[in-house]
Amino acid sequence: PMLARNKLPDGFAGGITRGQHRIYKPIVAALNGWVLGGGLELALACDIRIASDKAQFGSFELRRGMHPADGGIVRLVNTVGVGIALEMELTGEPIDAQRALHANLVSRVVPHDDLESATNDLVAKILRNDQKAMESAKETIFEVIGRPLDDQLKLEALLGYALCGDNPAIRERSAQFFDKTDPGRAGTHPVALETETV
Repeated sequence: PMLARNKLPDGFAGGITRGQHRIYKPIVAALNGWVLGGGLELALACDIRIASDKAQFGSFELRRGMHPADGGIVRLVNTVGVGIALEMELTGEPIDAQRALHANLVSRVVPHDDLESATNDLVAKILRNDQKAMESAKETIFEVIGRPLDDQLKLEALLGYALCGDNPAIRERSAQFFDKTDPGRAGTHPVALETETV
């Protein structure tokens, strides 16, 4: 009833937190210092979050008589689970970077002075992948959230073939893999398999 009476706002920063998951290019956040309120909502809307060991995360809106409304609660629950989300929201107390890592709020914590280089290194690893395949994988991940397993498996196959099936990079990159010439290969020299005799 309330939603029918009131027009929904466009969201924080011109609506970016509401539709950011539909930008199929990967979005990486380097988080430093206090990540609060709209900043936390914006960080949660990113695909991958790397934090400085000095970062602090919090949702203090309840102290001001309101609660997050630009995806902050929804994404927090989906990311860290109900227990941590309830604690962060209802207490209005921050958590540090290590607790954020354990709660899956961030994917890694690095020393403060290494934040920029660690983020750049991660982005370089992302950029070595085929763009069409990355976009397909990101879309698939967001499409399967919250669905039953059978539906998830069907969507994964459908989207994988629909979005990547005609990708000309598949043949070229597969040949490079089998020829051991693909960029980003972990090892550049052949390694003999060890056989164990019993």
